[in-house]
Amino acid sequence: MADETAIRSEYAARREHFRNKNSDLARLANRLANLRLGLFLLMLAGGLVVILLPGIAVAGWFLLAVGLIGFGLAVVRHEAAKTELCRTSEMAIINQTALDRIDRRWSRLATVEVAKELVSLPEAIDLDLFGNASLFQLMDTTSSPGGRRALSHWLVEPAPANEILRRQTAAKELAPRLELRQQLQLQGLPLRRASSDPNTFCNWVESEAWLPRYRWLIWCSRVSPLLLVTSLLLFVLGWIPATVWLIPATFNIIVSFRWLPQVHAIFDRISLGENAFRDYANLFEVIVQGDYKCETLCELKAKCILAGKSASEQLSRLDRLLGMTNLRHSTMSHLPIQAILMWDFHAIDLLERWQSEVRKHARQWLDALAEFEALAAIASLHHDHPEWSFPQPATTAEPKLVCRDIGHPLILPGQVVTNDIEIGPPGTFVLVTGSNMSGKSTLLRSLGTNIVLAQAGAPVCAAEMSLPPLILGTSFRVRDSLADGVSFFMAELRRLKQIVDLAAACQQRGQGTMIFLMDEILQGTNSTERHLAVKRVLQHLTRQLAIGAIATHDLSLADEHELETVCTPVHFREHFSGQGQSAHMEFDYQLRSGVAPTTNALKLLEIVGLDDSSEQQS
Repeated sequence: MADETAIRSEYAARREHFRNKNSDLARLANRLANLRLGLFLLMLAGGLVVILLPGIAVAGWFLLAVGLIGFGLAVVRHEAAKTELCRTSEMAIINQTALDRIDRRWSRLATVEVAKELVSLPEAIDLDLFGNASLFQLMDTTSSPGGRRALSHWLVEPAPANEILRRQTAAKELAPRLELRQQLQLQGLPLRRASSDPNTFCNWVESEAWLPRYRWLIWCSRVSPLLLVTSLLLFVLGWIPATVWLIPATFNIIVSFRWLPQVHAIFDRISLGENAFRDYANLFEVIVQGDYKCETLCELKAKCILAGKSASEQLSRLDRLLGMTNLRHSTMSHLPIQAILMWDFHAIDLLERWQSEVRKHARQWLDALAEFEALAAIASLHHDHPEWSFPQPATTAEPKLVCRDIGHPLILPGQVVTNDIEIGPPGTFVLVTGSNMSGKSTLLRSLGTNIVLAQAGAPVCAAEMSLPPLILGTSFRVRDSLADGVSFFMAELRRLKQIVDLAAACQQRGQGTMIFLMDEILQGTNSTERHLAVKRVLQHLTRQLAIGAIATHDLSLADEHELETVCTPVHFREHFSGQGQSAHMEFDYQLRSGVAPTTNALKLLEIVGLDDSSEQQS
């Protein structure tokens, strides 16, 4: 796969191609608009010649015919040009958005809401999984509500090893197919901008049909309009009195007023909004037109086909049927047409016939679309970051997380600093020390975010990564709550209790290894008690055979007898140059073995002018 510079160039070239094409189409659309006006004037001139100059009426009729035919052709071509103009504009935006993702221009990327229960998870808050400048924002190329739901759940629900490999294989096949993935985005843009959720529609499809419970309505809707039209014809011919055709007309009106509220409620359940089914049909068309090799993508394509007809064809048919139901929105025409033809009963009959055909398949279609979109999002991440790697499930007897050149995926690619680190075997942890701003927190977040990516089946920001089945627990951004009367220290304790309980549950079940990532925990108490409390928490976790890493300024933890056999100390360093307030601090963010040999808090006070000398001068 091409390198990062080539990827940027590819997107930039596509963006400029569509922008140039858009400019050409805009000029064409303007010319066609002027041509339409000219042809309309030609028709008008021909009509005036026919009316005012009967001596040359033949010429007038000729002008009128030429103008009419030309105007019709110009209208068709103009509408096609406007449609293509919109398409090229959207494609230019899609490619610009891809560049914004690569360059981490978060303010130019849309922030899409996901389920609140996912956003509020501690790991989601600690690792920036959702919201602005988040992992989800970096990855999200989905359009449908189901696609967003699938991708967001993949980020918080670790997949088993076989599912991870399955997603990786599919993403690798989709990654080089840029045109297919961007067509999927293009066709789904109307759905991304809308707020409709297809669950109500799926519930209707899977529910029992309404009309068969009133079989007499089916026959009345067929027979009564026929009787009414026949009696009207006979009345016009003078063969029967008016009172005869009024009987079926009155019957139709009474039946309609009695049953139409229920019918219209069903119409409302089915509808997803203007053109929504057409938009879904376009998405399915992109999927079924693809030719795939891997088993996962072939299965998803097969799920979108029923009895030789694709989901696209079925939903296009549904869209046409729903067009019949729009008559109810026209006050002027609905009542007379319903009174004569019992129109809405015919519409519900056709819709429920469609419902019976696809009852067992509609949700399957939408689930397949959701999974395909989520896989395409992973494929886009793989395409845009060719230097990232797909992690491999660990095959060693002892569960151990092994990372080479791991970095934070949300940092601009050209600025990210990578490190090698190993965590494990069970019952051990890594103690990360170092001065302020040296990179301790970033390292832990890099580990956590990449574990999330790996367990979703996505590539990770690392040259290599091998991991066993892991259950992740984090403690970075604990907050107090005035509303709930919870202090900061109590909030920390509750979070740590959740992590310890999770480790115990993992050991009891024997399904996966608990990995904890904790940054400067228990800050809400004095240093003496904090030291003892942190040691106790770490002892609990190692006894439960968890693995993990903790960042701390408490260097003495490495000297604790109870921890020294299960602790691997590593550290970051800083370098100062200059003196006093003119001094500045530099970091290389490189991880080294052992406990940090230096601190920098007092030096930072001096740099910002808060040392003893500045106080004496004042």
